[in-house]
Amino acid sequence: MKERKTGILSGFFLGGLLLLLLLRPAASMDGAKEGLLLFGGTVLPSILPFFVLTSLLSQSGMLALAGGLSFLPKWLCRARGSLGWAMVLCFIAGAPTSARLLAALHEEGAIGEGEMLRLSACCTLTGPLFLIGAGGALLGGPAFGAAVCCAQFVAGLLNALLWRGVGQEPEIGQAPMKKEGLSPFDALPNALQSSCSAAVLVGGAIIVFSALRALLQESGLFFAIETVLSGLLPETAAGALLSGFMEVSIGIRDAALSAVSLPMRLSLAAGIASFGGFSIFCQSACFLKGLLPLKLLFLQRLSHGALGFVLMRAALFFLSPSLPAMALPAPPMQPEPGLALAALGLSFLFGLGLLWLAPRKRGA
Repeated sequence: MKERKTGILSGFFLGGLLLLLLLRPAASMDGAKEGLLLFGGTVLPSILPFFVLTSLLSQSGMLALAGGLSFLPKWLCRARGSLGWAMVLCFIAGAPTSARLLAALHEEGAIGEGEMLRLSACCTLTGPLFLIGAGGALLGGPAFGAAVCCAQFVAGLLNALLWRGVGQEPEIGQAPMKKEGLSPFDALPNALQSSCSAAVLVGGAIIVFSALRALLQESGLFFAIETVLSGLLPETAAGALLSGFMEVSIGIRDAALSAVSLPMRLSLAAGIASFGGFSIFCQSACFLKGLLPLKLLFLQRLSHGALGFVLMRAALFFLSPSLPAMALPAPPMQPEPGLALAALGLSFLFGLGLLWLAPRKRGA
């Protein structure tokens, strides 16, 4: 009965979106064009080289040879030490490259599903190349983009500790790789083909969610949600969070342009970058191919986003007097929520996560 109700609600929602698309085709096309320009101008140049290089490293078997970073997966994620270099690659490349790499390692027998779940808590990051380059240009300088990148990285490490107890222990006796590695030259054709296909998937997700965001804005739903959230956040900040929930690149842009103070803009950008947007979540789910429970992956994104926002907000509470006053044109200020509200929200998410995970741990 419950599945039937869920199916009916999903049908109404999707039917409403289709009707809205037919009634407002211009808004959908404008949103899709915006997503296409964003993908072609910023996202594709930053992810395609990483896709190719991580595919070459995975197929060549070089990841199994790196043991100097074994403390990272062992201490943070209860995973095999041979995955240390894979974690560093995930940190450098960001999502959805990290999900693609973890799925490839699982196919080769180098990682179990429990390890994948724990690693995804800290390895699903917005790419540092995008944050420092494009994000920094929007926020007022590369230093601000680097600060957001550092905040989401530290939040990822804390998120890994939060999710460290989930899933089964790794099978230590399992061989790191099931097949011999190929030479880089032999692996290059397949790496190019699979990487280009993955990049097309990423671009399609960005375009679809950009169009969906434009439709929801045109329908007035975004405005209604912003009105509900106006008691907790300034209106422009709520709009940035909604955009970031749909797509991280557009969300960071809206956060940079929101009419709030620079510390609040950076905090919003850190929270959005740590969460990654529903677009990145769907892209990662496509690469993971149903290997992990989606509800747990989504809860990981929520806890990571809350940690990123609170960490940046707490850091800037002490550093705000030293921030440059003219980093961005000063917009009209609006009242901002205090750190206590953010901490309260984070505590709620942590409690929700513990309640959700408790039955799973008792049954392990």
